[in-house]
Amino acid sequence: EAQSIAQNLSYTVNVVEDAELTRAQADAADGVYISRGAQQGDLLTEVRNTTSGVAIAEPGLWDFFGLAQGIVDSEDDDLDIIDDTHAVADGFSNGTLKATSGEQTLYAIDGSVTTIPGADVIATINKDADAWAVVAAEQGASIANGRIAPGRRITIPWTDSSKLSADGKTLLNQIIEWAEGSR
Repeated sequence: EAQSIAQNLSYTVNVVEDAELTRAQADAADGVYISRGAQQGDLLTEVRNTTSGVAIAEPGLWDFFGLAQGIVDSEDDDLDIIDDTHAVADGFSNGTLKATSGEQTLYAIDGSVTTIPGADVIATINKDADAWAVVAAEQGASIANGRIAPGRRITIPWTDSSKLSADGKTLLNQIIEWAEGSR
């Protein structure tokens, strides 16, 4: 689903298997989308330091990219937009956003144990201020574990992009555009 959304935004999408993506390919791309199920290994060691923007749908890798120190999950279909001034939230107001078309597992960073000094928390899981669902770090921002973001980094909280509501699809569009740098 994320691939078709990116293609609908007129992006050229090149699907590359985890172990085959090189740093040079990542650096040459407008943006990199790390899909659900991607595994840490050679791929991520190469890609973690790309200056291209990276949208990360695999919550198990958020810490590897400097955006988390703990993960929580929730069976829900709502997010709470808490920073409607961020470009990712363009067109949305602070408050509840029905992101999916039915309850599913949403993942979030455990804000009670995570310190990401340069990151922006854009949305949380519905009514849990410590469950940071959409977190973005600009290139050069301080991220977890004393590292600096080499390029834009952003989390994607849902497990199944095919079950997104219209607002969820818009939010995903804007996440991809932001990571790529056009938003």
